[in-house]
Amino acid sequence: MTLPQRNRLVLIGIALSTFSFIVLLISAKTVVPIFSDTAAAASRRTISFIQPLINIIFKPQPYAALVSIFLSSIYALVALILIYFFFEKTQCQEILFAAFFIFSFCFETLRFVVPLNAAHELPRIFLIIAGRMILFGRFLGILSLFASSLYATGFQPQRQSHIILLIIIISMIIAAGMPIDALSWDTGLNILSGYSTMLLLAETGIFFFAVTSFFAAVYSRGSKEFLYIGVGAILLFFGRNILLNSDTWIVLPIASSLLSFGTWFICSRLHQIYLWL
Repeated sequence: MTLPQRNRLVLIGIALSTFSFIVLLISAKTVVPIFSDTAAAASRRTISFIQPLINIIFKPQPYAALVSIFLSSIYALVALILIYFFFEKTQCQEILFAAFFIFSFCFETLRFVVPLNAAHELPRIFLIIAGRMILFGRFLGILSLFASSLYATGFQPQRQSHIILLIIIISMIIAAGMPIDALSWDTGLNILSGYSTMLLLAETGIFFFAVTSFFAAVYSRGSKEFLYIGVGAILLFFGRNILLNSDTWIVLPIASSLLSFGTWFICSRLHQIYLWL
C-alpha cells in the first residue's frame, strides 16, 4: 500500500471518529437523564482482569460507564490525528494496523444504544446489531494489533489490503456467530453475548502472541526499540480491557494512563525506527 493510500485510510478513520464523537454529544442530551436507571438495570458487573478486586472494594457508579464511552471516542480521535501528523511522510507498515486498533475504539459509541433503547423503545434488532458491531470492532482491534506485530518481525505480504480484508472477514464471522442477548447488559453497558469468558480468553491469547512477536522482533530485526513497543502493547492491552469495562470512577484514570503511555511507546519508537528509512 502506498503512502498516500495509507494516509487516506487514516483520514477516513479521523472523519469517522469525529462523526462518532458528534453523535455522542448529540445523544447525550437524551441519554444522560436516564443513564443511571439504565445502568442500574444491568444484569451483572463487567468482566475484566481487575474486576474481582474492584467488585470487593467499589460499587458500580453508572456515570463512570458514560465517561468511559466518551473517553474511548476521544482517544480514537486524538490518537489518529497524532498518527497522521507524525507519520504523514513516514513509510511504516506497522503503523497502519496500529491505527486500525485505535480506530476500533469508535465502535464503543454503540453502547449508547442501550440507554437510547430505554428512552425511545427501539426495536430489539437495534440492540442485536449494536452488540454485533461492538464485537466486530473489538476483534478488528486485537487482530489489527496482531497483524502489526507480524509486520514487526519481518513478515512482508505483497499487499496490505489483503491482510486488512482478511481481518475484516474474520471479525465479521466471529461477530455474526456469537449469540447476543438483546435484553441484557452489564454495568459498563456492554450488551451481553454468549461465551463471554471464552471471548476474553481469545482476546488475551491474541494479545499474548502480538506481544511475543514484538519481543521476537528485537532479534529478527536487530533493534531494541521493539522491546519498548512490546511493553507498549502490554500497556494497551490492560488499558483497553479496563476502559471498555469501566463501571467505577477509580479505574478511569488508570485506563487512560495505560492507553496514553502504551500508544506513546508504540508510535514514538516506530517513528524513530523508520524516520531515516
